[in-house]
Amino acid sequence: MRKFGIELEFSQSLEDIVDLTKPFFIKKEREIDHNRNLKSTGETWQFKVDGTTLSEISTPAITMDSPEMERLHDMMEVFKENSVKVTKKDSVHVHISTKDIDKRKLLIAWLYWELPILSLFPKHRRLNRYCDRYVKNHRMNQIVAHHYKNGHMDADHHHQVMNWYERKDRQTIEFRPMEGTLDYDDVIGWLNFIFRFVEYSQNIDEVEVMAESNKTKNEDLEFIRDVDLDRWVDGRKERFM
Repeated sequence: MRKFGIELEFSQSLEDIVDLTKPFFIKKEREIDHNRNLKSTGETWQFKVDGTTLSEISTPAITMDSPEMERLHDMMEVFKENSVKVTKKDSVHVHISTKDIDKRKLLIAWLYWELPILSLFPKHRRLNRYCDRYVKNHRMNQIVAHHYKNGHMDADHHHQVMNWYERKDRQTIEFRPMEGTLDYDDVIGWLNFIFRFVEYSQNIDEVEVMAESNKTKNEDLEFIRDVDLDRWVDGRKERFM
């Protein structure tokens, strides 16, 4: 089962976030950083001051059947009950383990589907310097072949919407487009979407995808083929398209 980590940002003070979550932790189960000195290791929960908003929580490296998922769910319920503030400054970042992922195929698939995928997110995430997209316009002619070379280099940049900036020491790929939220089910929907997309990307015919990108883009995210994911996608489309 593939490991992943989730980062949640808040427009709420780190002190508030730490206080609200005290019942969920014993002392050694998390690290708290008021000075932005901690480097994410994936070994423990981390509570940090964030440079673009006020605070951030990072999970350890976990799997979908980990007990830490229940802890995350319960904390997010507490945040909702206490009206923790989330604004346009905040986002959700997902890191996934990449040990068996072909980066070339992943990037080609992302370039092909980037615009329809980003349509599932609010406008302030689609046009954001901390979530920089690869495809800058809606012209699809030769888009994959045209953008692949530069895209391969851009993917090493931390603020790229999908990047492997931290791959060198943590073996992860990061997905950054999701807006800040207190909705656990929405985060899980996005996580499952990522898993399905990664699985799809590893089975593409690269030549066929590049040839197909010369044609009109299919907006239906046909690679999903999952009832629950279809429901999540439809709900996002209603909100943001």
